[in-house]
Amino acid sequence: MPYSHLDIEDSKNGNLQTLYLYSSPVTQWSLLAVCLCICTGHWCAFDGLRYAAAFIGFEEFVLVPQAILLTIDTFGFSHILPIFGLPFLVVRQLPFGQERKRLFFMQLSQVYLIYGLITATSVTFTILCVTIQRRHLMVWGLFAPKFVFEVVGLILTDVLIILALLYYLDRVEDDPPLDQ
Repeated sequence: MPYSHLDIEDSKNGNLQTLYLYSSPVTQWSLLAVCLCICTGHWCAFDGLRYAAAFIGFEEFVLVPQAILLTIDTFGFSHILPIFGLPFLVVRQLPFGQERKRLFFMQLSQVYLIYGLITATSVTFTILCVTIQRRHLMVWGLFAPKFVFEVVGLILTDVLIILALLYYLDRVEDDPPLDQ
């Protein structure tokens, strides 16, 4: 197990060790998410959306299910799968023991916070670039679509992180207390 020389359970300052353990893998995970988006043929332009994905399985227009299908096709590999894959990074480095579930939830919530911070930082720099280039000739063709995709991705990331944490919180609370 990587970083096995660190004693996570006996540390009084677990936050710094969690930051040390997970900041590099979570950053790499975020960069992988961006690469997955580009590798699947998506780009930050409105003509880059695959509108045909919304009409698979429907003979007539139904807004909500088709919007969900288009969202899954657009943000599936770049936001949805990486967020639901983050628990595997935490499980890989957890020590075995009685407090495994509680330690898992604590470290998972910190990993999600790191991932959310990385996404918010990316959106902040996009806002800065759009602000600087606001009088550029291609602002509506290049910078504005990137801004819209980044903001929608940030909102989707935040919603999915909240849903994932609520799911795992329910699993931790179902665990009976350890009384000896």
